[in-house]
Amino acid sequence: MAIDVTGCDEARPGEMVELLGPEVPLDEISTAAGTAAYETLVRLSPRAERIYVGAAG
Repeated sequence: MAIDVTGCDEARPGEMVELLGPEVPLDEISTAAGTAAYETLVRLSPRAERIYVGAAG
């Protein structure tokens, strides 16, 4: 996955990027990519750090 940060003055090497979350909803990303939400999730690399919020259940 590549992220184009052209024009983002705050982007610096080593900075955290929110790929999915409160500011970037899954449905919005999937629509922009022209795919289903499930497909977006399964294409994430295992190297992407996952932080789960809330109790499972």
